Amino acid sequence: MTESDLAQEFDSLDDAYVERPADQFRRFQDAGDIAADVNVRVLAAAPELLGFSAGFLLQIIDNRPQAELEAIADTYANVN
Repeated sequence: MTESDLAQEFDSLDDAYVERPADQFRRFQDAGDIAADVNVRVLAAAPELLGFSAGFLLQIIDNRPQAELEAIADTYANVN
């Protein structure tokens, strides 16, 4: 596998994990529940980026304790 192949694979995974919630957010936006100036694709990408950060960077690379990773996830889930 080349770097180009790997990048393409990550792009397609990103599309799969981001577009579905982005579509849902667009429906809320169309209904006026999310402001028109919010980039819903960026909003939908946030959980994926958090998952990568906590699941790979912090856990695998930085070897952070499980309790810290769970606290990050709990805090993110409870943001209103």
